[in-house]
Amino acid sequence: MMSLERFRHYTIGVPEIDAEHWELCALLNEAFKFAKDRDAEALKKLVKELSAKLQEHFENEESAMADKSYPWLAAHIEDHQRMMRAMDRFLRRANDECYSTLYFSSDLEELLMQHIDQQDRQYEHFICK
Repeated sequence: MMSLERFRHYTIGVPEIDAEHWELCALLNEAFKFAKDRDAEALKKLVKELSAKLQEHFENEESAMADKSYPWLAAHIEDHQRMMRAMDRFLRRANDECYSTLYFSSDLEELLMQHIDQQDRQYEHFICK
């Protein structure tokens, strides 16, 4: 579960992007709650919502990066595409009763936090020059 204190580590200094990251993290926290409660149906619904929000966030992020002529935009878009393919796999797994809901939530968190910490952090350094 993502605490506010832990989330602060993942802010990148772009208020619009940070707000969307916070919203995504809030959805991840809901996923952990549903996993803990073993509420597979609620988790499936939430993963669909998370996938849609993630796609919207990526579009906003890519637009902001293009506006700033971010030189690594193509690589960033590739990583977004990789993440959306992973979300598709998560959505398919959500229908597999054998896949642990707790591992599922942990995998989602790792996917998102790793992207923010590695890919989005580069953008932070670029715009804060």
